[in-house]
Amino acid sequence: MTWRAAWMLAGLATLGACAEEPDPRLLAMTGKAAEGRDLFLRLDCKTCHTTNGERGIGPTFLGVFGSTHELQDGTVVTVDEPYVRATLRKERRVPRKGFDPVMPDYSRLTEPQVASLVEFLRALK
Repeated sequence: MTWRAAWMLAGLATLGACAEEPDPRLLAMTGKAAEGRDLFLRLDCKTCHTTNGERGIGPTFLGVFGSTHELQDGTVVTVDEPYVRATLRKERRVPRKGFDPVMPDYSRLTEPQVASLVEFLRALK
């Protein structure tokens, strides 16, 4: 097993409900969604966001794309591509209700990287 394969399996295992078993939904991802998954792991987003529905420091990413949420200022938003882009670039400064405003600024991400993260979120159903 290459170091990259071992790293990916270790990262995927941390995303599942059981630390020993990688989440099969994540292993099955291909194309842009898989690129987004890999970026999610490289950026260590799993420190704050889960992919299994459990609450973390930040909201879970399971089923988040296309859903609506209330922000701390009472605004209701749909988690879509423009929302994800604005959140990553810190253009949206109001956090989701019930969460602290600790999301880092990811303005350094390229457009293809942002697009792959969007596809990753879209695939997490």
